[in-house]
Amino acid sequence: MAFIKSIALCAIAVSPVLGLPGSKSSAPCPQPTYQACGGFVVDPKPCPKGHICIDDPRKPGCGMACDMPGICVEPIPCMGFVGKPCEDENKICVDDPTDTCDPKNGGADCLGLCV
Repeated sequence: MAFIKSIALCAIAVSPVLGLPGSKSSAPCPQPTYQACGGFVVDPKPCPKGHICIDDPRKPGCGMACDMPGICVEPIPCMGFVGKPCEDENKICVDDPTDTCDPKNGGADCLGLCV
């Protein structure tokens, strides 16, 4: 299974001339924001009930393993053997770091998380 790594495009009704309403063009959708958690910070905040703390997959590096803060996400599954995409078009499906399934190592049916 290939996890979706691209940012969705939002349709915006604008005119190519002067930006007036009319024709449609595409622009990047705004990225969702998340509460910070974990990491080597003074008094890290715990995630709200029903959320988990994971490395921010949108940022390069080794995340919380290198003392960077993570992000709180609601564990909404995506992809897997049924290929379920994220319902929110502004979110992407990334590997679920809380399981032992590795999509890069024979885990074609691994579930992901919507971020």
